[in-house]
Amino acid sequence: MKRLGITSTIVTLALLVGACGGGGDRDTPSNPTGGGLSAADGTAYEECFDAICEVLVEKGAEIDLDPDLGWEGTPGVGTSGWELLTVTDLSEDGVGLTLSAADASSTGGMATILPVGDSKAYYLKGMTAKVVDASEEQAVLSLNWSGA
Repeated sequence: MKRLGITSTIVTLALLVGACGGGGDRDTPSNPTGGGLSAADGTAYEECFDAICEVLVEKGAEIDLDPDLGWEGTPGVGTSGWELLTVTDLSEDGVGLTLSAADASSTGGMATILPVGDSKAYYLKGMTAKVVDASEEQAVLSLNWSGA
């Protein structure tokens, strides 16, 4: 009788652990690939349209930005702003970005490499960016619109 009670307790515990998702990586909204990194906005790049977000990126990721968040462009032309951010390179040490402007005639593009885990944010003409954490395949990128 005692043996049956112990066995049923073990089976019950195993079922509870399985039901709670114990063991192994799980896919979550902030980490859909099941890796070790997570970001506040997950991979919802649309959250970055206002240039304020924290997202999980991979090499080749493209993030649309609101070009109306701009700065003084070429005199007489008006304002210009970043329209597209592309992750061009990614490693555990840094993330390569290319920013494309809405008015390429006045500002062109900007390529930069951000180091991983640096406590300071890097100013990218109107926006600051920093890499919170990175692995060989993913990085957590934090953007913040700071104005021109």
